[in-house]
Amino acid sequence: MNFRTIINKLRGNTDVPTLVKKGLTIGENVFVNFGCIIDESFCWLISLGNNVTLAPNVHILAHDASTKKALGFTKIGGGVKIGNDVF
Repeated sequence: MNFRTIINKLRGNTDVPTLVKKGLTIGENVFVNFGCIIDESFCWLISLGNNVTLAPNVHILAHDASTKKALGFTKIGGGVKIGNDVF
């Protein structure tokens, strides 16, 4: 287990290899900086293209829970695609 994986576990974040197993699509030469949160519940709706770098503490969500209280449901998007080489 590498240092980054240990830090992610201590902070309660899911590491990128686990998100890929759950459906996150990721291209080549992608760097996810520390503190990034990628929507684990709907990671199969997220694609990171080739040569993407995420700055520290970026949050990528594929859902909007702000409607839950007012409307009684959560909106789920059609997908989040980042990068110019998204498959």
